[in-house]
Amino acid sequence: MIRRDPHESEPVYKSLARSIREAIESGTVPPGSQMPAARQLAEQQGTSTATVLRAYAYLTSLGYLETLPKEGTFVAFPMSSKTSGTESRPPAEVRTTKWSEYAQRLITASSEQVGWHGDFSAAVPAGNLLPVQAWEKMVLKNRRCYSTDKAFLSYTDDPFGFPPLREALCEYLRRARGLVLSPERVILTSTSRTDQAARLLINVGDTVAIEDPWYPVSRRILMAYGPSLVTIPVDEQGMIVDKLTSRMDGCALVCVSPSHQDPTGAILSMDRREALLEWAGRSDTLIWEHDFDSQYFYDNKRLPALQGLDKNDLVIYSGSFWVTMGPMARLGYLVVPERMTRVFGEMIQVLGNDLSMLEQYCLNDFIREGHWERHIEKMRNVYAHRRQKLIYALKTMLHEMIHVAESSAGLHLTFRLKTTLSDREVLTLAAQCNISLISTAPYYLSKDRSGEFLWPYWALEEEQIEPAVAKLAALLRQSAN
Repeated sequence: MIRRDPHESEPVYKSLARSIREAIESGTVPPGSQMPAARQLAEQQGTSTATVLRAYAYLTSLGYLETLPKEGTFVAFPMSSKTSGTESRPPAEVRTTKWSEYAQRLITASSEQVGWHGDFSAAVPAGNLLPVQAWEKMVLKNRRCYSTDKAFLSYTDDPFGFPPLREALCEYLRRARGLVLSPERVILTSTSRTDQAARLLINVGDTVAIEDPWYPVSRRILMAYGPSLVTIPVDEQGMIVDKLTSRMDGCALVCVSPSHQDPTGAILSMDRREALLEWAGRSDTLIWEHDFDSQYFYDNKRLPALQGLDKNDLVIYSGSFWVTMGPMARLGYLVVPERMTRVFGEMIQVLGNDLSMLEQYCLNDFIREGHWERHIEKMRNVYAHRRQKLIYALKTMLHEMIHVAESSAGLHLTFRLKTTLSDREVLTLAAQCNISLISTAPYYLSKDRSGEFLWPYWALEEEQIEPAVAKLAALLRQSAN
C-alpha cells in the first residue's frame, strides 16, 4: 500500500516517488510486482496522471522501476551488492582532484546558484496534448533510416545535421520569424547552444553583457568560461539598451531574449531592437539572440527577430524544438553569420555530432507535412485560454496582494506577492496546493529579488486553476494573520 503525506512541502511527484521507494525498500512492494496504472494510482492519491508518470520516470532513472513495452511498470530486481567468495575492500584513501581552471570556475558558478528555487519539473510542455500519434507515424515511416542512409553510420556526414531538415527549418524561420538565412548557416545541435558559442567566442577576462534577470543555467555556462559579466537591467520593454554605454565597446558578446524575456516576460520594443543593432554595429559586438518559446504569443503585435533586422551580420540566433515538442524532440538549432560557419564546423568535427538520425528524419517530415505548425497553432490557443483564466483567478482572489507582470507571450506567468512570508514559505504553501511555483531570485545577479515567482501554466488543466488559486489565497491570508 502506497501512502503519501499530502502535507509534505516537497513537489508532489517527488513525495509520491519517495513513498513508492520506501514501500519497495521495506519489502511492502516486492521485486517483480506490477505497479498500478498511472491513471489508477492518480485517482487513489488525488493527483494527476502526469504527476504519477513523472514519479515513475524518476524512480526508473534511479533503478527502482522498469517499464516493459505493452506490459506495464514493474518493481526492478536489485543488483546484488556483494559477490560471493570475495572479501570486501578496505575504504579507499580520500584524494583531492586537481581540477582544470575551467572546472574550478564551473564549480564556483554552480555553487553560486544553490538555493530554494521551486519545482522546475513543472516547466515542461503539456504531455497529454503533445502530437504523439502524428510523431509515431513519422517514426514508423522512417524507422529504416539507418539502413537506407549509410552516410550517417560513417560519422563523415554534414556536421551541421541532416540537410533536408535544415532546409525545412529555414523555410519556417523565414516565414514565421523573418530571418535572413540559408541552410548552410543552420546548425542542428543536441547540446547547449550557449556552450557552443561560448567555446568559440569568449576568453577569460572578456566582457559579456547579459540581461538581469536571466536564466541561471545559461549564466552558469558563461561564467565557467571566465568572462567579466556586466548586467543590463530589464523593464517592461525588455533590455534597457541605453545602459550599453561606450565604455562597453569591445564587449565580446551581448546576450538578449527579445521575443520573451525570461523570467519577466517582457518583449523588446522595436525602438530598442533598432538601438541595440545600431550600437552593436558601431562597437562591432556580437549579439546572442535567445528566441526561447517565441512560438507562443497571444496578440497581433509580434515583432521580427533581431537576426532578420541585422544588416551587419552580428547576430547569432538560437532556438529549440523542445518547447513545442517536449521530450519527443530535444534538438536545438543555431543560425550563425556566414563568416563563422567554417570554425563552427571545425569545432563540431572535433567534439563529435551526436544527433539522432531517426529524430532528424522524423522532424523533417513532421515539419514538411505541416504537423509542427498545426500543433503550435493548436497549443497557442490552449495556452492562451489557460493564461487568461490564471490571470483572472489570481487578480480576483488575491486582489491587492498580487501584481501580475504584463506579458503577451511565453508559457509562464510572472507575478509579485505583497507578503511578509519568505520565498521558501510561499513555495511550501504552494506545494500544499499541488502548485508548482518557481522563485525568480536565482535569475537576478545584481540584486536580491524576493517575492517574485513564475507559474508555468503549460502543464495546468483549466479546471485545476480556480480551485488551486483559491486554496493558495486562503493559505496566504491565513499565514499572514
